[in-house]
Amino acid sequence: MQTYYAFRLGVLLAGVIPHRLAYWLCSVMGNALFYLSGNARRTVQGNLRHVFGPQVGRRKLNRTARGVFRNMIKNYYELFCLPHFTADQLRARVRVIGAKHMADGLQGGRGAIIFTGHIGNFNLASQLAVLLGYPANIVAEQMHPPILHEFVNGLRERFGLKLIPLGPDVVRGVVHALRHNELLGLAADRDLTANSIPITFFGAATELPSGLAALSLRLRVPLIPIHVMRLGNDRSVALVYPPLQLTRSGDRDSDVRAGTQQVAQVLEAMIRRTPDQWVVMQPVWPDPSPAADSPSDAAVTIPVRSA
Repeated sequence: MQTYYAFRLGVLLAGVIPHRLAYWLCSVMGNALFYLSGNARRTVQGNLRHVFGPQVGRRKLNRTARGVFRNMIKNYYELFCLPHFTADQLRARVRVIGAKHMADGLQGGRGAIIFTGHIGNFNLASQLAVLLGYPANIVAEQMHPPILHEFVNGLRERFGLKLIPLGPDVVRGVVHALRHNELLGLAADRDLTANSIPITFFGAATELPSGLAALSLRLRVPLIPIHVMRLGNDRSVALVYPPLQLTRSGDRDSDVRAGTQQVAQVLEAMIRRTPDQWVVMQPVWPDPSPAADSPSDAAVTIPVRSA
C-alpha cells in the first residue's frame, strides 16, 4: 500500500510542481538512489559492462549507471504527468520519425507488433501510436496490491491505450487484438510469459523472450522496432524502423531462434546509441562478467525513412 500512496502523491505533485524544477528533483533523486541502492547499482553496472565490454573505465561506467537511475525517475515522473497532459501537449513532447511504417504494417489487415526495450521513455511508444490514430494494446503485468494495479493502468489508459492482462487469457487477448488489425506493443528485453530462449546478446549468452518472433511468424504480422530516445528533459524522439525481415525456412523452432536473434541485434543497436537510457534494473545475463573478447564497438545500422 505504501507504493500506492506514493504514486498517488506523485500524481498530485506532478500537477503543481513546475516541470523544470521537477526534472531537477528527478536528477537529484536518481543520483541519491544510485549511491543508496547498492544491489540495484551493481546490477545496472553489471549489465552495462556487457554493453561497453570488460575494459570499460570505472568513471564511464558510473556516469552511465547514474544516468540510468536518473532516467528511471524521470520515466516515473512522466507517467505521473499523464493525467495533467492534453493529447496536444503530449504530441508536442515527442517527435515521431518513420510513423508510416506503422500504417504500412496495418495494410495487410493482420495487425502489427511494435517492440522496443526499456529504453528512453518506453511508455510513450504505445501512447504515441494511439495519439497518431492507431488502435494499440500492451500486455499489462499484474501489480500488487490490486488497487495499485488499477491506478497505474488507469494512468496508462489515459489516451485510449488498451491493456491486455497478463494471465491465463493473455494469448487469447493478443490474438484478438492482432486479428482485429490493431497494434500490439511488446518489450523485447524482459520476458513476462516465461517463453525465453537462449541467444547471444552483446557477445554473451543469455535468454530473451521468443514470443515476438513466434507471434510474427505464426500469424504473419509485421514486427516493427521503435526506439524512443530522450533528447532533453521534456523532449524525445521516437524512431519507427521498417519491419524486420524474418526467415521462414519451414523449421519453426529454427526460425523463431533466428528471429529472436534479429530482435536482439536491433536492441543492441538501440542500447549502444543511448546506454544511459536503458532502464533495466534486473540482471539480463546469468554471468555478470562479460567475456574478455565481447564486442563493444560493433553496430547494427537500421534504415529509417521519414514519414
